[in-house]
Amino acid sequence: MHFRERQNVIQIIRTVYDPGKKRGRQKLVGSIPKKDLKVPEDVLKNCSEEELLEIEKRIERFRAFQDFELAYIAKKLPLNLSMAEEWFRANAGSDEARDLAEELAGRIRQFKVFLKKQGLLT
Repeated sequence: MHFRERQNVIQIIRTVYDPGKKRGRQKLVGSIPKKDLKVPEDVLKNCSEEELLEIEKRIERFRAFQDFELAYIAKKLPLNLSMAEEWFRANAGSDEARDLAEELAGRIRQFKVFLKKQGLLT
């Protein structure tokens, strides 16, 4: 059993021996949505206990990676803003910089509201 990550899902693939071709053939067992990581009923019914344990391990690794990735993004945000400041300084007269500055300013306002609601800012 192995897994393929796609944009919105994790595909579960089982290798099944094909006697006609005398080799293994890959068969899609099912997909797990990345948004909630819940294993669908049809997958639960069609997998052995051993396979279900393997699926659970994969989900836990994926969750751990998501947590790591989000922490990395949050911790790197101040540096990214400093670097963006340099880009805006170098491109201050361009239409692209003006458009992006408008979008960024709105997003920063939303982010500040979010931080206040979370009790992280006063």
